[in-house]
Amino acid sequence: PKKSHTAAVKKILRYLKGTADKGMIIKPQPVLSLELFTDSDFAGLWRSDPDNEPSSAKSRLSYIIFLAGCPLLWKSSLISEICLSVAESEYAALSQGLRALIPLQRMLQELTAFLQVEETTTTPTVSSEVFVDNATVVQLANTHRLTNRTRYWHTKAHWFWQFVNSGFIKVVKVSTKENPADNGSKGNVKAIFVYLRRKTNGW
Repeated sequence: PKKSHTAAVKKILRYLKGTADKGMIIKPQPVLSLELFTDSDFAGLWRSDPDNEPSSAKSRLSYIIFLAGCPLLWKSSLISEICLSVAESEYAALSQGLRALIPLQRMLQELTAFLQVEETTTTPTVSSEVFVDNATVVQLANTHRLTNRTRYWHTKAHWFWQFVNSGFIKVVKVSTKENPADNGSKGNVKAIFVYLRRKTNGW
């Protein structure tokens, strides 16, 4: 460990101490919908770690899954392999997030059927929307148009196209400023961090 790691840990501990009396303010929405927000950085550790460290070239992914407007599942981690572009790192985050979302969607559909939830305007329904802040990724996920720069992703990342085609999931564009997953992929300035934290924690 280096001094920078010690400083980072101290910063985390100060934050935890200062927010020890805080929690999560949950305000469920009446519609039982799933929402997935994904984001990534691109080689965010470059120049912060030694150049000879493999991790210095890796990108970080982040995703948050909301159920009825409440955070249900979230993750922030380094992408296991080296991404060669911003679009590839964003697409990897989308792919990873969908691996968590799709089983949840199927489980919710089975539960609503088992519990015989009636389909009315006031009772919960199950639907999914996926929010990504990269226009190239949104277009590729929806149109499936491969180019010379993206065709090599085909076998590892495009497995979810069938769910888009069937309407099982919908991939839409979201502004970076409104993407709560942005806090998990990079360090934001305080104003942005607090604004996005309010979307997940309620304060």
